[in-house]
Amino acid sequence: AASHTGSQVIIQAETDNTGDIIVGDDTCVAAIATRRGVALSARAVLILDVDDASKVYIDSTVDTDGVTYIALSGG
Repeated sequence: AASHTGSQVIIQAETDNTGDIIVGDDTCVAAIATRRGVALSARAVLILDVDDASKVYIDSTVDTDGVTYIALSGG
């Protein structure tokens, strides 16, 4: 994620994803056997309170899957 100092990041798994997106810290892993993080299926949304969006990492079970996101500053 792009560097941003703020209060929230809203992450949505793309609508055409066929696998899972995993959201976590720098240790997130999508592989089921060693999965670390929160799984998002297609269209799922996760809202995180963060101090820096660059600390949010994603991994995916399908190379072509992705997310959209928006970082909201706390003002």
